[in-house]
Amino acid sequence: MKSYKLIDFWIQVILISGSLLCCLLDPSYLLYAYFLVGGWQLLGCLLHAIYKQHYYEARDRKNYLKTLLWVFILGVVTIPVWPLYGFGLFFISPLLAVWYASICYHENKLLEYKSLIHLK
Repeated sequence: MKSYKLIDFWIQVILISGSLLCCLLDPSYLLYAYFLVGGWQLLGCLLHAIYKQHYYEARDRKNYLKTLLWVFILGVVTIPVWPLYGFGLFFISPLLAVWYASICYHENKLLEYKSLIHLK
């Protein structure tokens, strides 16, 4: 799981920065970038849920998952005004993506710290 977490973090950094660069060069790729980064991060959340016992969880992960749950519930409740909800997600999604990448970074640091403790 340690190597997966490191690879996951760097793929997120590459996807986020690459998507930002592509969207600056050609804004028509914006929707693809949202689905690419978001899909990768949802896959990461699912894998973390499946293999929860194999890694050390950062405290922010639970807050992040609760936030995702509330965003999902808000989307279901506000079905009549989905264009307004989608407009809100347009601005909130990049913040959630950076937040998730920072959580993965902190978890990698935590794994590194734990492995150094075991060496002593």
